[in-house]
Amino acid sequence: MHLTSTLLTTVLSGASLTMASPLKVEAVKRDIPPRSQAKGFKLVANITDPAKAAIVFPEKPIDFFYLGSARTGATTNAAVLAPPSEYSTYFLNGTARDISASATSIALPPIVWSGEPRPSTPMGIQFTPYSDGSAIGVTMNWGTGSIGAGIGFGLRDPYAQLFYQTDLGYNTGFYVCNVTGPVYTRPQYPVFAIGPEGHPSSVVPDNCVTMKLLAQCAPEPEILDADKEALNIVNEGVDCYEDVSAIEW
Repeated sequence: MHLTSTLLTTVLSGASLTMASPLKVEAVKRDIPPRSQAKGFKLVANITDPAKAAIVFPEKPIDFFYLGSARTGATTNAAVLAPPSEYSTYFLNGTARDISASATSIALPPIVWSGEPRPSTPMGIQFTPYSDGSAIGVTMNWGTGSIGAGIGFGLRDPYAQLFYQTDLGYNTGFYVCNVTGPVYTRPQYPVFAIGPEGHPSSVVPDNCVTMKLLAQCAPEPEILDADKEALNIVNEGVDCYEDVSAIEW
């Protein structure tokens, strides 16, 4: 179950039909798995280069690991892949108009501070492009998250997968690395996004593999009504898959 091989097969099949009978091109059908809807979701890794993954991650296959976080500072957390037993539940923050304009963010439930009369602290996925545009750093920090992040839908992207919309284009390419000798501020399985000026063949290091991050439905995270108002939280829900690992493409 890998998006890259599926899309390649579709393209090749379409090309063959076009050469044999141009009038039947409309009969080509892409394998798009059925989706549900939910107001909470997990982000599940779909490795798109399984051959390389077997070399980079020989002791621990990471296909279907979940996107989580590893603390790297007082208010900073690196985005990492973690086993299914360790995961974060996300929600899409934005109105219906924001969704249509790709102006949403991917958020985590706010941190609720007990015993203190102050608003909860928002948390979200943040994307920081490298100066050369080749890659994008991914973190989970205090704040509402980077505007332009969402879950794909519609004609532009038929898959329920994480994207980040930059000024230069629509990005769904990510990669995860296997870091030897992980230490604090340097987690073992950090996640990055491929930038609009990058290409997997030149950007992804030898100790990393490309992947997609698919949305798997989850219960809506609990958020206090006071926080929804104070932090301008609007959760319209997303398209998602019931079980990513069970998808038959």
